[in-house]
Amino acid sequence: RLREVLDTALETIRVAAQAAMGVLATTSPAAQRPPEPEVQAEPARREKPPAPPLAQPARPEPKRPRGEFDDEDRRPVFRRPRGR
Repeated sequence: RLREVLDTALETIRVAAQAAMGVLATTSPAAQRPPEPEVQAEPARREKPPAPPLAQPARPEPKRPRGEFDDEDRRPVFRRPRGR
């Protein structure tokens, strides 16, 4: 009985491997690719383009001291109530 189970498992693995390689899907011979043209040996080294300048982080505007506000500049702040 153990031999039967192992044979079934091996057959399943074999079929899965063949399917993964495309053996089961092909019923006719695969079309061959045209041969790749031979590339002449060129130096594979290219000069790197200059690196872009690093971006400078924006600095926030300095906050005004509390006493500098005019009455017109002060607006009420509405906050949402906390939900439960």
